[in-house]
Amino acid sequence: MEEGTDGPPFDDTAAVATNWMCDFMFASMCFYFREDRAEDFQRSTHMLEWLLEGSQKIDAHRKTIPIAQFLMRVAEGKNLDSQFDTDESLTPLETALMAFNQIEEEEDLKHLHEEIELVLKVQAVVTCMEKGRFKLSAEILDRLFKESGSNKYLRMKLTMLIEKKDPYHEFLQNFTYAQMMKKIKSDIALKMKERPSVFLLKE
Repeated sequence: MEEGTDGPPFDDTAAVATNWMCDFMFASMCFYFREDRAEDFQRSTHMLEWLLEGSQKIDAHRKTIPIAQFLMRVAEGKNLDSQFDTDESLTPLETALMAFNQIEEEEDLKHLHEEIELVLKVQAVVTCMEKGRFKLSAEILDRLFKESGSNKYLRMKLTMLIEKKDPYHEFLQNFTYAQMMKKIKSDIALKMKERPSVFLLKE
């Protein structure tokens, strides 16, 4: 169609289509994350990042971006060489926690969010222990767990396990990586259920 002919301006149409694609790729990303399809998840995240870079309506995806950033960091949680922050001392799960804290919290999911936040903190410590990075584990413990407060006992137990170099102690069975992933997947499923239908999927 030539410029000046009937119909909406091409840029306006492209912006609408881009937003549809952003919604679709975000839904794809969440689906593949929950299904443990790593390659498809990575492909979806790259496409979403690329689309958002060119989107003129970032505000429309204000709630989407921190969730996408959170899932990308969780997916790399066991890869300590992955970097997501200008502070290179931060591990993927620590940056995942930062992104998680930016996600708007629904009141009915508050308890689940608290559980996810706690197990994220523990796994940020334990993942380093499993890699034999005990000094880093202690540093993360200091960053994430205050000496006073509701998690004082948990901090004490983790300190003891770091000193013993025991990342597989039975105490940690309450905070496993698998349990963390299960809670995150439940949270994502609930969030997707509450979101408006994705236009491209509906069509």
